[in-house]
Amino acid sequence: MKNFKTINVAVCQGRHDIPQATDGAIFGAIIIEMNPKKLLTQAQDVLKNDYKIEKGDLVNLYITGLTMATIAIINACTMIGANLVCFHFDKDTGKYISQEVL
Repeated sequence: MKNFKTINVAVCQGRHDIPQATDGAIFGAIIIEMNPKKLLTQAQDVLKNDYKIEKGDLVNLYITGLTMATIAIINACTMIGANLVCFHFDKDTGKYISQEVL
């Protein structure tokens, strides 16, 4: 039986202080080219090659803005078959609210 992996990552490195993103970020601090296809390819490469994410693994994603990059990660997880939970910061409570991607 496969042991499924869980990673805790932010969308972009250093955009916000997110201690819960213990495994880093999918994208670097600056995204130079806002190209949906390129972002999707980058997200897939990072998830598969750097984090070794496979079908059935869990990605806990801490949203840092940049909708196009976030959607690229959602699509990459879907294509890989990884489970995805997005975490949104609630400035009123200072806590994250989880949202499972079905």
